[in-house]
Amino acid sequence: MPAVKALDLLIELFRRSQMEMNHSHGRLFAIIKFDDEQFKVTEEDIIIVQGSYAFKVGDKIRLEKVLCVGSSDFTLFGTPVLPKEKVAVNATVIEKTFSNVDVDFFFVRRKDIRRLNFYRTPLSMLRVNSIELTSPVGECIGNIAKISSE
Repeated sequence: MPAVKALDLLIELFRRSQMEMNHSHGRLFAIIKFDDEQFKVTEEDIIIVQGSYAFKVGDKIRLEKVLCVGSSDFTLFGTPVLPKEKVAVNATVIEKTFSNVDVDFFFVRRKDIRRLNFYRTPLSMLRVNSIELTSPVGECIGNIAKISSE
């Protein structure tokens, strides 16, 4: 029985090393931070961020604040973010619009003070094009350990 388990472990180790050499980690996910909000994204996901930004529709941007990246086999956590040389999350701006109308009603009791304000928040829709590890996982772990120990 122990020989069979050792053989299974050896086969699994070989499979993972082949995946590592081919850079085929499967479907990667990333947790990114954008304007004090965190999003868990995979490729082809669409995220909606609030705020007015300088980019235009069709612009390609790189999201550099990556807190975590992983797949079904591994997960890399940053302290607090992963180095931008190791992970690349690319996105495209697909739409800039406004939110639904919000109502802000202000009044003071027993006085003749009533104000009714309507406002809309600017929104930007981003499509995540790719999540890439620019160096092998083992190398990422080694460099992150060096950075955190300094």
